[in-house]
This record gives sequence, structure tokens and C-alpha cells, in this order.
Amino acid sequence: MAKTTKAKQRKTATSKIDRRVRARFGAVRPKGDFCRYSEARIIVKTLGIRTGAEYRRWCAEHPRRVRQLRLPRAPHVCYRAWSGWHAFLGTSGRGRTGRTYLEFDAARKIAREWAKQHRLTSEGDWMRWAGKHRALLAQHKIPVSPSTVLQYKKVQKTKRRIFISYADWLGTNTAASKPHFHE
Repeated sequence: MAKTTKAKQRKTATSKIDRRVRARFGAVRPKGDFCRYSEARIIVKTLGIRTGAEYRRWCAEHPRRVRQLRLPRAPHVCYRAWSGWHAFLGTSGRGRTGRTYLEFDAARKIAREWAKQHRLTSEGDWMRWAGKHRALLAQHKIPVSPSTVLQYKKVQKTKRRIFISYADWLGTNTAASKPHFHE
């Protein structure tokens, strides 16, 4: 009897999640009913949609067109290949304002100087300090959250440094701060 109760609880929890998804994105069709992820990316790029909110708005305004093109209302739920809105929409991933930042090594050097001055040793310390000094960071073109900057995540064919960790960013981890290159 205990097993049936747990099964019912799981089924109830799943149906609650399904209802929330349907309420926000409309009825979600089976995965096989949609066009492939690569096709959906091309279609969305052709439509000129730039943000996730714009995509959801377009789906709500053009339900017949969505069915004809076999696009999902909730692509992040339907595609296993999902890696974010920027990848799906083919946008730059530089954020809402289109900011560009200093090259990684130059930004990290400045961040390490500030970390020494203000005794920043962890991600939490950095985030608190950066939240209070946004104008200074913007002036020097240094991101508040370097771990989310696409420009710092890319691994180029040339041996370029990328964001590894906040310990490396702040210079508090001696092992991670030694030269480390990705090939």
C-alpha cells in the first residue's frame, strides 16, 4: 500500500509540473511531432527573433504558423540538444546591452589587483564587491559575473586562456593560477 501511495504522489507531482508548463507555454506536443533542432534554429533565425521573450510572444501571436512550421512553444523542454536561448536563436550571447569586455587575461589581471586590495578570496566576496562597484567595472569593461561571459568561455584553436574558476580569476588558488592552456 505504501508503494501505491508513493506512485500516486510522483504522478501528482508530474502532472502539476505538466500543468505549469502548459499554462505558461501552451500544450506541449510529443517530441517527435516537432521539426529537428537544427531546422528550428534556421527557421527562428530567418524570422529575426532575438530573445526568448520575443520567441514566446511570436508563438502566442501566430499559433497556426507555429503548427505549420512544427516549432515547439517550449524548445528548452522539447530538445535534448538545448544549450540556451542564444544558441537556439543564433544571437551573439553578449547580453541585453551588447557589452564587450576586455580580453580575458587583461580583465583577470585587474580583477586580481582588486582582489588583493579588497581581500576578495571567493566567488561570494567577488559578487558582493562587484555588486557595489558596477560603475567601476563598467568603466574598466570587466564583467560582474565572468563565469557567464561567452567571450571568456570560448576555446579557440589558438592557445587562449579561458575562465576556469573564481579562485583562478581572483588569484587565490596557486594551482589554478599557473598557466593552463586548452588545445
